[in-house]
Amino acid sequence: MIRLWRDATCVKLRKNGRVVSVAVIIACAVSPDGRREIIGMGEEKFTRWLNEVVH
Repeated sequence: MIRLWRDATCVKLRKNGRVVSVAVIIACAVSPDGRREIIGMGEEKFTRWLNEVVH
């Protein structure tokens, strides 16, 4: 069985000349042989894609 989980971290980005904090979603998985891997990261659009994959 492959285990999959999401985590998030906040990063500061420059948008329209202003510095804003943005949450970046990180998708992690543990492969059958026990290795942890980051399978993707992104913002809101990525979260919608990840929810479709998981469900």
